[in-house]
Amino acid sequence: MSRLFRRKSARPTEADVDIATDAVIVPDDIDELTKAQLVEAIVASGRQDQESVVALIESLLEAELYVPMGLDAEGKPVMGSVLSDVDGVTYMAVFTSMEAASHVVDIAADFSTLLGKKVIGTMRSDLGLAVETGVGKFGLVPPMLESIKATIVSREVSSSLEALANRVRSGTAEIDELVDALMVGTVVVPTPEEPKGGGGFTPVIETVNGTPRLVVAASFEAAARSRDVAEFAMTVEGKYLFAIVKEGVGIQLNTLAGSVDLPPDLCASVVEKYQLGPDSTAADA
Repeated sequence: MSRLFRRKSARPTEADVDIATDAVIVPDDIDELTKAQLVEAIVASGRQDQESVVALIESLLEAELYVPMGLDAEGKPVMGSVLSDVDGVTYMAVFTSMEAASHVVDIAADFSTLLGKKVIGTMRSDLGLAVETGVGKFGLVPPMLESIKATIVSREVSSSLEALANRVRSGTAEIDELVDALMVGTVVVPTPEEPKGGGGFTPVIETVNGTPRLVVAASFEAAARSRDVAEFAMTVEGKYLFAIVKEGVGIQLNTLAGSVDLPPDLCASVVEKYQLGPDSTAADA
């Protein structure tokens, strides 16, 4: 079961770490800390509850990390010069400061500073990540990193869709551009009932100029505009929405700044243009 702000797929998926929650465990002096220092503070607190883990990962994504670099066969710098094996998993070490990395300077040829999301997004998929802070350390196993990578990509897609929708609203982009983006991307669908799987969900319907609109959103944050009537949210392929929308019904795409209206006749033309049917591929994670 997932509440709004916490991701829900209409298909069963492997358990993962939900890093889209609003819950945060932080020190009182948060405004004075860098993200790397915030990571250190959370680790030092010793807290291992869900809220602390979420806050830790969120901070890690934006933290500037010190990454030991080596050389590949062609002499190019690559991450992963400091590795360790724990319980059959090989971990790549990164550090929140050079002080925390002081014990490996003799074996690391060089260091680069990279944001955590850059490190996670580009590291080898067979490696875990060991983050050392000087006051403690923690590890992320490969399946958890894959989940985090998927979240990073999802956020980038949502951000791009949000920007395009806002450009359409301002008149600097054509609505056809938005339709093309929806056909290859995903949207967030608020729903008042927990999705039952198989692509089925209870829609949120708004009325525009006397005709109904299926309400969707460019991001989980934008889906919060429907939180008074929708307790849950899930991601769905954009083309699936056009395939299932009934005749005479349009789509309202909410963004943080407003909304874009796709009237019924436009939706009907998209179905005809792309030859969509109700059996088109449905929801995605």
